[in-house]
Amino acid sequence: MDYIERQDGSLGPFEKREPLEEREPSEDWEPFEEPEPFEDWGPFEEPEPLEEPEPLEEREPLEERESSDDACYALPTKFSPPFPKSTPQKLFAYGFGPRETAPDLRFVRIGNPNQLLIHISGYCHNRAEKKAKAEDKAGWAFRFQPGNDYDKGIVSGRLEDEGPFGDAVPHTRNRAQLRALTAALNFLPWEAEGFSTLVFATDSDYVVIGATEWVQRWVFKEGNNGQVVKWNNGRSLRNADLWKKLLEDFEKANDRGLKIQFWKIDHYLNQVTIDAAAAAAKGKD
Repeated sequence: MDYIERQDGSLGPFEKREPLEEREPSEDWEPFEEPEPFEDWGPFEEPEPLEEPEPLEEREPLEERESSDDACYALPTKFSPPFPKSTPQKLFAYGFGPRETAPDLRFVRIGNPNQLLIHISGYCHNRAEKKAKAEDKAGWAFRFQPGNDYDKGIVSGRLEDEGPFGDAVPHTRNRAQLRALTAALNFLPWEAEGFSTLVFATDSDYVVIGATEWVQRWVFKEGNNGQVVKWNNGRSLRNADLWKKLLEDFEKANDRGLKIQFWKIDHYLNQVTIDAAAAAAKGKD
């Protein structure tokens, strides 16, 4: 006889047990049903990326040119707020320029009255830059002074059908953004009010990255109508006419003692200017 050890440590006879009987399944038992698959919504559509060039092994700066009219441009920089969650309202207060030559208030940097804040924006109902249509209409706007009235300190307009050098161009949001910038730069002699830095607040990555990063990969090439701006690998640049105009404006601003900076802000912080640009696009400016 075989013995086994019990739980209390004593020995006892090993009793062989009969195997459990197989039972019939219950009448209420139902097989497991696989859940229905999720509805096929189709492939995820990525938004159109910004116009980023192919990676280059070497990045050359803008070519220096011989005559004074062809001088190397002074490039803008990004504005660095003291804290990640800083807003225009927290850093810029209503005030006057150091020389107080203008009768109206401006958005002046707290602790540094030499800095002026200007909001810019562009609008087009068709946001597909690469699929612009002839019937698309865009508008631009910039805001340089506070006020209780909706249009106080706001300048806006519908985007022209021709670029700064007379070329027929489509209406797009990016072009409207650039048009707002060149309009703001040339609106007033800001240095006459004592400002030495213009900070442009915008919700456009295209403007900020283009003016501070991509610009370092651009060169001037001879074209059919004079010099044109291109990527340094020879690729054509979208909105090259407006970028060329802006590069000229940046140089003129630098000659007048003005530094240009760009601050990327959230849409809701730029809503007043966005609404003004939208109204201009719809012919309500």
